[in-house]
Amino acid sequence: MTLEIDIRAALDTGLGIDVNGVSEGALPQGAVLPWVTYNRIDTPRVQAFGVGNPVVASKPRFQLDVWALTEASRDAVMALLTTTVCAMAYAVTLADQSHTQEPVTGYWRGRLDVKVLHAGA
Repeated sequence: MTLEIDIRAALDTGLGIDVNGVSEGALPQGAVLPWVTYNRIDTPRVQAFGVGNPVVASKPRFQLDVWALTEASRDAVMALLTTTVCAMAYAVTLADQSHTQEPVTGYWRGRLDVKVLHAGA
């Protein structure tokens, strides 16, 4: 499995019925909120950790966005998203978090940036 497939599976399982959908990329047109999107936003070069038989690993950064109709809904899904991401089978570093209301759509948006340490590229 690739890292993206593992992340998608973790989000689907962890968020379950609390969201109407999870997708990679931009928020789909006509999505029924709340919805979660995710994107791999950087891929650092692969590094070797250890000596002798080094473990090849990377720590790419992912951006996860919660889209909701109300501030309360956004906050509830953000809390669940943070718990879900921290419970993944990878070492995860929470890099950044922000909350906004999108001026054009009026949607409430929460953003969580994470770095995920895993073996492979």
